[in-house]
Amino acid sequence: MLVQVGTCAAAAILDPLLGMVDTICIGQLGVLHLAAMAPNNTVFGMVNQLATFTIVVAVANKVASALGAGKSAESQGIMSANCAFNVGMASSLLISGAVMVLFLGFPNFFLNNFGAFPETLALAKEYFWVRALGLPAMLVSMVLQ
Repeated sequence: MLVQVGTCAAAAILDPLLGMVDTICIGQLGVLHLAAMAPNNTVFGMVNQLATFTIVVAVANKVASALGAGKSAESQGIMSANCAFNVGMASSLLISGAVMVLFLGFPNFFLNNFGAFPETLALAKEYFWVRALGLPAMLVSMVLQ
């Protein structure tokens, strides 16, 4: 149990630290690059929070209910832990794939609405595309926690 708690705590701590490392590295390139990264951090921070409070919490709840019910889970009609995990993985892949296609198709819409300046839009789009391509991996890793 401590290993599971440690894994979840490490994931929660590492996300902001990785964002700080990104900021430090991008900051070395100049102010324009740093300004281009800001709206991306806002968009993907929002996606991270929405995914945490929808997919991850729902999957954790279903898996915990199934494990807590033990052998009587099937007789009570409760989804098995394996089934709940598989549904969570499939949901995260479908949702992240759809959001990724949306982000890749309309980067200007999202970046402009989240504060990108015209001077930084080209750089912000490059960073946005890379982050958008990583969405499925991000959501799958969240479900695996």
